[in-house]
Amino acid sequence: MEFSQSLVGVIMAAGASSRFKGRVSKVLSELYGKPLISHVIDYLSSGGLKRIVIVTSPSLRALLEKVIPEHGERVELRVAVQERPLGTADAFKVGAMEALKEFGEVKGFIVTNGDVPLVRPSTVKRLIDMGEASDMVITAVELPDPSGYGRVLIEAEGVRIVEEAHLSPEQRAVKLVNAGLYYISSDLLPLLEEIKRSPKGEYYLTDLVEIAVNNLRKVEVMRAEDWREFIGINRRSDLARAFKLASVMKIEELWEGGVTILDPDTTYISLDTVIGEDTVIYPNTYIESSTIGKGSRIGPNVVIISSQVGDNVWVGPFSYIRPGTVIKDNAKVGSFVEVKNSQIGEGSKVPHLSYIGDAIIGRNVNVGAGTITCNYDGYRKHQTVIEDDAFIGSNTSLVAPVTVGARSVTGAGSVVTKDIPPEEVWVGNPARFLKTRGELESKLTSEKILR
Repeated sequence: MEFSQSLVGVIMAAGASSRFKGRVSKVLSELYGKPLISHVIDYLSSGGLKRIVIVTSPSLRALLEKVIPEHGERVELRVAVQERPLGTADAFKVGAMEALKEFGEVKGFIVTNGDVPLVRPSTVKRLIDMGEASDMVITAVELPDPSGYGRVLIEAEGVRIVEEAHLSPEQRAVKLVNAGLYYISSDLLPLLEEIKRSPKGEYYLTDLVEIAVNNLRKVEVMRAEDWREFIGINRRSDLARAFKLASVMKIEELWEGGVTILDPDTTYISLDTVIGEDTVIYPNTYIESSTIGKGSRIGPNVVIISSQVGDNVWVGPFSYIRPGTVIKDNAKVGSFVEVKNSQIGEGSKVPHLSYIGDAIIGRNVNVGAGTITCNYDGYRKHQTVIEDDAFIGSNTSLVAPVTVGARSVTGAGSVVTKDIPPEEVWVGNPARFLKTRGELESKLTSEKILR
């Protein structure tokens, strides 16, 4: 069995969040549209873990269990309760016992905190790889200013983690700090009993390092490549800092992948967004949990959330692409357009000043300025279908549920309340049949010849 498949992730999320303030726990506070805990689940699962236990307090259990369905079939999630706040070693023990009960054989654990949302999956993979030949692996990172952090000391006798309050003057000069991400072999679980209670009445997981070394277990240090991955969220100001850092990290990655981002100071892109090469992102653009193809132009002043945008698509400016939207190749969503839970077909255009909600638009459709899909009747949402090669005149209102047939036309200002068959022209309020598309095109050709 592959090593990662024998591991379980343990997310410690039982803290009181006292410095974060507010009624919402910090692990449930959102960063780029997702709770912090969901970001942690995502990087663990993308890093290779398919079984995860969240350790939390009794008051948070029900709230965290609501997060589980959002992660679908990608990962098996369990929630374990630390009945009393007895420290990180106790929380890990609670999580480990839950994992053994729920998942059976477990060779080891990847342990992290529920308020550290920016770790890259590649970092988790590196940790898993090192864990194959070790009993314990500590992730450490060098900080320009390590004040406030426990130091990782690599000495002749082995590895130690020393909290700042207990550092000697020489040790304070060390900049290598504990990042709080560990691999711990199941073989070390009996050693948890050797951890002594602190003066504050808690059991610290960091003490396991020295105990393991004293028991001649192999303890290694993995040096992280980027300190930004390990920013923890303790205050609201930390959340704002993480929001900016996540975007900077993503923009750097996209630049390396051939994406043009003209103004990184006014562009915000979530870590889970995917953008193809030769796409240009203009200033004042916000992109969250979306996929954008190659050679597209986005912005300026555009918001795209949980949507799929194809190749060679133009979006913006001042467009709002809401969750569930799919914009296919060579399509255009122009200025001051809002699209929600809809599909814009290949080569179709919604050039300006329109609202498209709960709609399926086929290929090569032109949607005139001011068009609105009237999708909500006060109780339920309804769907609009516009089939291939249709032409929707300016200021058309499409009262869903309604279908506009292939190659049909609506006149400017029409209010469509009934299905329009293919190849027909409808005008008026309410819209009625006027002529066939063929008759319209014949008339237009004749007028062109006469001119």
